Amino acid sequence: MVALYQVGRQADTLAVCQKGRQVLIEEMGVESGPELRQAQEAILRSDPALARPVKAAPRMPRQLPSPVPDFTGREKEIGALRDHLTGSGATPICVISGQGGVGKSSLPKIVLLSDPRIAAVPVKECGEPLVDLRTVQAIRVDPRLADREGGYAHVRLSVARST
Repeated sequence: MVALYQVGRQADTLAVCQKGRQVLIEEMGVESGPELRQAQEAILRSDPALARPVKAAPRMPRQLPSPVPDFTGREKEIGALRDHLTGSGATPICVISGQGGVGKSSLPKIVLLSDPRIAAVPVKECGEPLVDLRTVQAIRVDPRLADREGGYAHVRLSVARST
């Protein structure tokens, strides 16, 4: 009944109430209970509590990495990467390379977690995406943008939504 009411079919809703009451009386010999009567009264007075729940905006899938517990002394690099990825112009792509242990994975994680406008497609060394491609497609990121050198391909989320 509430579902019918929520889609604007008040007359049908009241007919269902009446039919339910009629079946209870004819087949079981009982009057409808307080819940059914209260629902019918709420429908008749257009009770706002019966309104359709507001649908939340869909969340953009972001398979975020775990936060980096301690990452100091890289403010310049963090700022440069964030500026590059959120600047205007063509879709920015960034390859981060270097020796093991210098923060190649941590730097993009920090930037990604600090700015919701930035999306990332992490890939492993063989170039295969580490995220489910359905997630990549859901935010409309072209998986071919993923670099083939084992880093992160970063695409500004606003651009990703429009491609």
